Amino acid sequence: MLTAPVVLGGDHYIAYPSVKGFCEGMKKRLGRKPKVGLIHIDSHLDAYNENDTWGKYYHGSPSRRISELDSVDMHNMVYVGINGTVGVEPYEYLIGNGATIYTIEDVNKDGPTKIIKKAAAIAGNDTDVIYCTIDIDVVDQAYSIGTGSYIYGGITSVQLLEMASALSEENIGAIDIVEVSPPLDPSGNTSRLAATTLLNFLKPRLFEYR
Repeated sequence: MLTAPVVLGGDHYIAYPSVKGFCEGMKKRLGRKPKVGLIHIDSHLDAYNENDTWGKYYHGSPSRRISELDSVDMHNMVYVGINGTVGVEPYEYLIGNGATIYTIEDVNKDGPTKIIKKAAAIAGNDTDVIYCTIDIDVVDQAYSIGTGSYIYGGITSVQLLEMASALSEENIGAIDIVEVSPPLDPSGNTSRLAATTLLNFLKPRLFEYR
């Protein structure tokens, strides 16, 4: 059964160095350049190239920087739950280079499990392994207020948990959950949701059942 590094954040920028480090680790493990797919579960694309204040390395650019890694082919990059402001240039960059985007409407139409199956098939096509990054702001603010860029009309907590369970059955080599800010949610609900999401993904790996 696959083991999987787990990264908790924090700013979504950490996904970029996490994926970069994961690719380097896989290279040492395989003895060659790995092929790594990406599933990006988020309300936003996070694919801006540069910001006047923060430059090229900030929470709005991690998937753009990931797309530039030698081990990542953009045809294996899949975005799930997109619902927020995406920006014309990032959208055209991703679509024009072969990435796949599933919006909140797609999730509601097909259901969380089917969307994850579709995403994993694309991200896993001719790759060694998939990295999954989850921004908690993919969840509607009614369920996840403890984040800096919360969204109205996002997925529900139940849908996120279903996604995590579906991901546990796929070839996920590493996962992160980011943008959880406990001070913004004194109730602790957002932190608990993030923890439960992670547990849903890890259960088969921890307890060896399907």
